[in-house]
Amino acid sequence: MSLARRTTIVAARGGSFVVERRTMPQRHVTPVNRPDRTLVAKLDELASRVRRLTISSRDPERFFEDRSEIAAELQRLAGAIQV
Repeated sequence: MSLARRTTIVAARGGSFVVERRTMPQRHVTPVNRPDRTLVAKLDELASRVRRLTISSRDPERFFEDRSEIAAELQRLAGAIQV
């Protein structure tokens, strides 16, 4: 969808021309803020913890506890980011 604007131009010899200018409508773009450095650091730390997750034969429940803690922290961060 384009917006058309018509303009009449009068020539020096008495003639006139109709000129049509077409433009695209402007979209409103919401600026994206740069991520907070503390947020980036927290996400890096959580990613590191996820990479280190393993199931131990001595304490298999620890894996599920750690996974639940990481998931809860990610949910808190997501809640803080939402507008």
